[in-house]
Amino acid sequence: MQYDDYDDVQANKRQQRKETWPPFRVLCSIAVAVVAAVIIFAAACCILQSFHDAKSSDALQNESHFVTEANMMSTGVIEENLPPKESLPDTTADVPTEYDYSKPVPLGEAVSDDFFDDAVFIGDSRTEGFILNAGLSNTVSYTYKGLTVDTVFTKPVIHKNGALLSVMDALKVTDFTKVYIMLGVNETGWPYSSVFIEKYGQIIDTIKEINPKAIIYVQEIFPVSREVSATHSYVKNDKICEFNYLLSEMAKEKQVYYIDVGTAVSAEDGSLPAEAAVDGIHLKREYCLKWLDYLKTHTVVP
Repeated sequence: MQYDDYDDVQANKRQQRKETWPPFRVLCSIAVAVVAAVIIFAAACCILQSFHDAKSSDALQNESHFVTEANMMSTGVIEENLPPKESLPDTTADVPTEYDYSKPVPLGEAVSDDFFDDAVFIGDSRTEGFILNAGLSNTVSYTYKGLTVDTVFTKPVIHKNGALLSVMDALKVTDFTKVYIMLGVNETGWPYSSVFIEKYGQIIDTIKEINPKAIIYVQEIFPVSREVSATHSYVKNDKICEFNYLLSEMAKEKQVYYIDVGTAVSAEDGSLPAEAAVDGIHLKREYCLKWLDYLKTHTVVP
């Protein structure tokens, strides 16, 4: 019986252990899982922190590069494209002063008559009279009574090489380095000033196409006498002033030289003196010489 009791006791203990171990094993498994999760979470945090640090470092490097490049761009250069500093040439003295096309040609030293040897004068009957009265036999004159900014392209009035050509066609077969233009008094009767200045601009463009190196002088339109301005059906000094303003703006835009030659012949009120012209429009010889003297003292040297 003692042996039987001992066996029973041992059996009871084994039964108790069986009832006790399962929950304990579960708790151990949970604890191991928690520890593993903590370890994994900590490792993940380390990895994320390393990635964030690396990304921040790249961002700082990119920002530094951007700021450096932006600073260099603000000065107009990129440092890596520059030659060594000791080899940089000093070019400041070689930069020419640009001509101010918004202003008329300034007063300068007078030139001689042979300055106009390679010039072409384009104009209406006013320029025609100027060439005759000023004695400029050494220059080329493409002039015609009633010539306008549109008929210079279309009206065959110039005898050249046995043919009758328009002014612009004649210019194509002419050697020249300077062009003097005075047109506009006949166009004051046109209803639209915009058409006048557009056609005038086409003359400038065409001359540049024919000879890109030509020096182009746009002469302002002379006024007429007070009597003519008051009585003529369309030639009015107010309209001439409007045209001259448009011409000065066009000269600035197209970078050609504007000559306020009317200063040489105008009275204090801006009109043409009565004694300056037989008809209040076309200049007498004395005033043609004033015109010539003004051109001689208002030239440019490119």
